[in-house]
This record gives sequence, structure tokens and C-alpha cells, in this order.
Amino acid sequence: MTIDERLEALTRNLELVALETEKHDRQIGALADRSGDNDVRLERTGERLDALAQSLQLLALETEKHDRQIEQAAKLVTEVAVGTARLLRVVEMHEHRLDSHDDRLDKLE
Repeated sequence: MTIDERLEALTRNLELVALETEKHDRQIGALADRSGDNDVRLERTGERLDALAQSLQLLALETEKHDRQIEQAAKLVTEVAVGTARLLRVVEMHEHRLDSHDDRLDKLE
């Protein structure tokens, strides 16, 4: 799985967690309107929301980590491209020298 695919998966998970958080917020509102053991239900829902918030924080950290990895990969690709361009220039210079050498040999004959 590539870094981009992982980043997309993390983003989807983050969106799903955000949707779940909204769902839990609505559930909290509904629980507040009910009588009975609202306090216990609200406490459990609050705990779930805390767990979701922690998951969001972990996902954000993972996303930042993957962003850094993508930046490093981009730098490496740039370095390889620059090195390839330099090698191409050297090859062209040597090719030109070889062509001139062939011309000189032809003149000698």
C-alpha cells in the first residue's frame, strides 16, 4: 500500500470518526431529553466521545507522519531527477566527443 493510499485511508477514517462524533452528539441531545438513567447514559456517551477524540488525535498524528514521509519521498524524487539530468548532460558530452573522434578518424583515412 502506497503512502498516498494510506493517507487516503486515514482521511476516510477521519471523516468516518467525525460522522460518528456528530452522531454521538445527536444521541447525547436525545438522551438529555429522556428521563430515568440519563446520567449513566450521558457518562457512557461522554466516555465514547473522549475515546473518539483520542482516535481523531491519533489519526491526525498519523496523517502528519505520512505527510512528512511524502515530503521526504518528493525530495528524493527531485534529487534523482537532478542527478539523472546531470548524467544525461555527461552522456551527451561524451557522445559528442565520440562523434568528433569518429570524424577525425574518417579524415585520417
